[in-house]
Amino acid sequence: MIVLALDQAPRHSGFCYGESISGIAPAWGVKDFDSYGENELLLIRDYRKWLTWLCEQIKPAVIYCEQIVIDMRHINLRVTYQQFAVVAAITVVADDLGIDLYEVDISVWRKRALGKNNKPKWAAKGEDGWLKDAAKLACIDRDWLIEDHNAAEAALIWDYGCAHCDTTYRAATKPHVERVLLERENKDRAFNGK
Repeated sequence: MIVLALDQAPRHSGFCYGESISGIAPAWGVKDFDSYGENELLLIRDYRKWLTWLCEQIKPAVIYCEQIVIDMRHINLRVTYQQFAVVAAITVVADDLGIDLYEVDISVWRKRALGKNNKPKWAAKGEDGWLKDAAKLACIDRDWLIEDHNAAEAALIWDYGCAHCDTTYRAATKPHVERVLLERENKDRAFNGK
């Protein structure tokens, strides 16, 4: 079964797809979109056009995308409108092509991929790039050399999606995930002198 995962965004959307078979690396990339300013209609049109083309090429059985999280303390309505526009485009494409669609909470896929859903206490306050770097490192742990954090996060959403929809994949990757998480925990302790 081919699984497509999206770390969707209005400007740079990471994507990852492949068979849900352990040991076979997926394909990944980043699709850059123009800045549409306040014209969400053009954003929806172009995102829908690109995603329809991609789905017609790879024929996924299921799409996993990141669920939108709104932080009411730091809300930017323009960005929020654009995020909803992108999710609307994904939803329409999935419906048009008869593809199952799941939105994944960011804390859920990060828990599987990183062993935690937030940055560790020892990470510098205000260091927002830590989780993006951790995503690239988690991909390296899986022998996927992904340099762009958008594609890396899409790959980890893909990994979660494969484990969610394919019990064989989940069983084959669980020991790997547990070993990597244990190694990372030991490194965290060593770094903190504990």
